[in-house]
Amino acid sequence: MLNKPPLKLRKETLEQDADIRQLLASSALQTPADVLERGGGWTLVVNHLQSTSPQLQALHQQVFALTGLSGGMNAYLTPPGAIGKPPHVDDHDVLVLQLAGEKKWLLLDSATRELQEEVVLHAGDVLYLPQGIPHHAAAREGTSPSLHVALGLHRLPLSTAFVLAAMLTLSSEASCRVPAAGARLPASVVEEMEGRGQAFAAFGTREHWLHQLLPQHLSLVGSLTPDDLAEEQSLLAGMASNLRARAAELAELIRGAAPCPDRRKALLRAAAAGSDAELLEVAQLPDKEFIDLALKAFWARREHVLDQHFAQHGPLPSDAACEDGLELRWRKRPNVAALLRPGGVLRVNGFRLTELEGPSLDAAAWFLRRSTGSVQEMPQRLRAVGRDVLRRLIACGSLEPVA
Repeated sequence: MLNKPPLKLRKETLEQDADIRQLLASSALQTPADVLERGGGWTLVVNHLQSTSPQLQALHQQVFALTGLSGGMNAYLTPPGAIGKPPHVDDHDVLVLQLAGEKKWLLLDSATRELQEEVVLHAGDVLYLPQGIPHHAAAREGTSPSLHVALGLHRLPLSTAFVLAAMLTLSSEASCRVPAAGARLPASVVEEMEGRGQAFAAFGTREHWLHQLLPQHLSLVGSLTPDDLAEEQSLLAGMASNLRARAAELAELIRGAAPCPDRRKALLRAAAAGSDAELLEVAQLPDKEFIDLALKAFWARREHVLDQHFAQHGPLPSDAACEDGLELRWRKRPNVAALLRPGGVLRVNGFRLTELEGPSLDAAAWFLRRSTGSVQEMPQRLRAVGRDVLRRLIACGSLEPVA
């Protein structure tokens, strides 16, 4: 896609492949000098870059493994003095990576759209831009063309609205049956979680707490199973207190909602009718039962996001090899996105290890809960299967042998 913003931030766009090819061929853009001399003020936008190089793919995977938030990568090549897009608001967080040239970012007040702050990025700089902040960016005058990559991070699927929706979905007897080992979450459960989540999110804007992550989000995403948090009593208590309060607040929002002029939002809100009573009922559960349900709901949301992420972007390939030897040392790679839901299968970097069960599954969990070690350090009962499991995890790109 090519965006040409003339003065006054008007924009015209080329989206047809034939038109883009014709423009590029006629301009013969090969170097920064070509962009300056014959670029015509166009900003070149290349979408979905995350699979175009091993470096970008690795970065994309590592950010997902750290945050649990999925998204794609787009690149913007802008001539000096040009603006790639008029002021706009993204419905997701963005990590801006400045690769070449300089770009000035203008951050606006969300209510008045008046300028709040200017940030100039130089090559090597990174800017975190939270969702909901109006902004636009211009390449600096008198410099070389500006090239930056924007990595989107979608928080809504793991937001408070969607966690509360999953809690209601899984609190009903019909929905909370644990699938047999090896199965995914039932489609009916996923569809209900998604529908309820969209309905709940419609009661708030991007800045509302319904659209925000839980305060404990990173600790939850960094755990392999809910059992890993058993000793984190203060974390669990904080999560429970927060979600109880939010459930009650959402119930009040549903009950007191005024007619909404936005037809789509009004239809979504209508789908939440009756959920106020369910929210209050869940909020009254005893502490242990409430915490168990909240963890189960968060893991269901994580599983869905993880499956969707790798279905879209594919698993990360690994060229590491595992040699035999009980003393083989290994270390955990920084790109590990792993999840084990009780009653489900182990998911690692887009692979479902359906054949792991019993001691093999315990061995895999032992590896994934550590940063480095050797098979010899495993509990005695797991060593018999340790080498085979280690080989599988290295093939998934989550571990690597250390010389």
